[in-house]
Amino acid sequence: MPENKVWYEMVNTEEFEDIPGLIIVNTKNFDSYFSLIEETIDAFNYFHRWNEMWDINDARARVEDKHVLYLGTDKEGILAHLWSEKNYLYNVFVHPRRKDNYSVKFCKACINHINYKKLSLYCDEWNRKSQLLAERIGFNKI
Repeated sequence: MPENKVWYEMVNTEEFEDIPGLIIVNTKNFDSYFSLIEETIDAFNYFHRWNEMWDINDARARVEDKHVLYLGTDKEGILAHLWSEKNYLYNVFVHPRRKDNYSVKFCKACINHINYKKLSLYCDEWNRKSQLLAERIGFNKI
């Protein structure tokens, strides 16, 4: 039985603050950030069990298909990742060692680099934490 999805939209004003340690991964720099991409995959898998989690081969295929991977880092390594395909955001992860409000700041900083005025995403109905994050970022339920 398919899971129910809660869809969100927002108007992208591109007026959010950038954050230190934001990396934008695309086809041109994928190999330069290979180890960080593996690190974010490993971090996600350490904290979550999800059968649909992407791997390094999926990541390469996605960037070759013009999806963009955003990585959040600090001096200790990976803090977060977020994928976008055109105006659609997906697969957001934020490491538990983050500082307060980092999740919102990271997502907003990523949004600054997405050149579409109307953005969308969905959260699984059971995932209330993701829904709250979407709303704190500025997304509205549709």
